Amino acid sequence: MWDVIANNWPPVLAALSLVGTVGLSLLGKTYAKREETQALNGEMTAVQQRLAHLEAKVSDLPGHNELAALRLEVSELRGDLKEIRPVLSRLERLSDLLLENELKEKS
Repeated sequence: MWDVIANNWPPVLAALSLVGTVGLSLLGKTYAKREETQALNGEMTAVQQRLAHLEAKVSDLPGHNELAALRLEVSELRGDLKEIRPVLSRLERLSDLLLENELKEKS
């Protein structure tokens, strides 16, 4: 047996090399390269940081109940402003009359 291998070592070595090359080629197609996995890990870290930032922003946003309360307060303020508007127009008229009176006295 060793005689056969000793006499035919170049073809045996070529066959083993071919099998190794095909094996490495198949492994290269099946598994990701180290550089690719490192790049993906970097991208994943960046995405996780963005997600954490967005989660922090979303947690600071008002909830449904807070928005409902805010809408109620805004509508109450509109009502208050509608009540104040006639009073302000009377005050404006009064200040105009006072200014007009002052101008008449000075001239």
